[in-house]
Amino acid sequence: MNVLKLTNGREISYLNEVEVQIGIDENDGEEKYGSELKNVEKSDITVHKYEGGFKIWECTIDLCDFIEENPSFFAGKSVLELGCGAALPAVLTAIHGAKEIFVQDFNASVIEFFTLPNFESNEHVAKVEGAAMGWDEVPQKLNGRK
Repeated sequence: MNVLKLTNGREISYLNEVEVQIGIDENDGEEKYGSELKNVEKSDITVHKYEGGFKIWECTIDLCDFIEENPSFFAGKSVLELGCGAALPAVLTAIHGAKEIFVQDFNASVIEFFTLPNFESNEHVAKVEGAAMGWDEVPQKLNGRK
């Protein structure tokens, strides 16, 4: 288990590469998501290909610091994180009392083996839903939600 340490010292747990690989191996991930996972070593932006969802991006710390400094913005609210990957900002909003969270990533393997387990690794009571889809599909999926 890895830990992202924020500026104020709060720690958010997330799976490391070995734990992600164990999840993939134990749940037939290579069989289910072979075409997605063949590009996992690359993070160049290519349409309909893996783009780095198993990585923690630099901006994650900045966004998490903002959330940590403004927890009341998220308490009792619904949260959407697009291109979530690890979803650590959304995880932190859950820790701060968001009531429901929807996370989206293009790759189903990222959602199953990285995103959702990261929510499970941190204490919260939010209702969490994750889906693999393009950004253009999200409005229809969330139709009617506030």
